[in-house]
Amino acid sequence: MLDALFVIILLLNILGVLNGWWGKGRIETFLAGVPAITTSRELNQFKQMVKEQMYLALVQLLLLGGALVLMIYGILAERLDFLHIVILILVNTFIFLMARRFKHIEQRAASLPVEDQMLEAEYQRICLTWRRKPFPDW
Repeated sequence: MLDALFVIILLLNILGVLNGWWGKGRIETFLAGVPAITTSRELNQFKQMVKEQMYLALVQLLLLGGALVLMIYGILAERLDFLHIVILILVNTFIFLMARRFKHIEQRAASLPVEDQMLEAEYQRICLTWRRKPFPDW
């Protein structure tokens, strides 16, 4: 019989995987349509994509952070048996490897060529915000 705690943790992890795949797909869609920043319109599209990614990252933090807290609780309270722990470790290993692969796509989006110097300064500011702040500042 599956413990409800295990099911909830597994569900949070699955939602985290889906959230990650969704975010990756959104970046790939953006990159397919905008190979370089040459106009303010493309810069605005970049801003919108980054804004969405930042909010998806916060959702990811809640999903996977919540799963981690519940997993620690489950271990300490002895609510998870050995098999459940092994399954959750394997799922989290998959998530970790997936995130490492997806990071390369983010880096591609944060290193697009920009032709106009005025656009370049704003592009770099947006990229810095993306890497260092939890919320967009535009």
